[in-house]
Amino acid sequence: MDQELRPRRLRSVDEAAKQLGVGKVTLFKLLRTGELRSVQIGTRRLIPDDAIDEYIAELERQAASGRSATPDRPGGPSRGTRSGDAQPCTSAQALAMADEGGGTAA
Repeated sequence: MDQELRPRRLRSVDEAAKQLGVGKVTLFKLLRTGELRSVQIGTRRLIPDDAIDEYIAELERQAASGRSATPDRPGGPSRGTRSGDAQPCTSAQALAMADEGGGTAA
């Protein structure tokens, strides 16, 4: 059985945030709530590529079922929108924007 092992790829917090198209604060929130898995090596917090893939798949499932991935903030519009301007984007739109932002794995 000649099985080729795929090396496990780990991303720094900055890399994972860029790949998902979110800021570091949002990424740490996803880690804290358990929505995104991570590992720790020494003092570094690293996110496996497959954890990012699983999170994106979950966003796609939520979009397909009509559920929002992140509820609006109480007391006002979502971050990134001005009152009376645009509506918050859907998970699918956020994924498309992340793809356009060049969030490809190296």
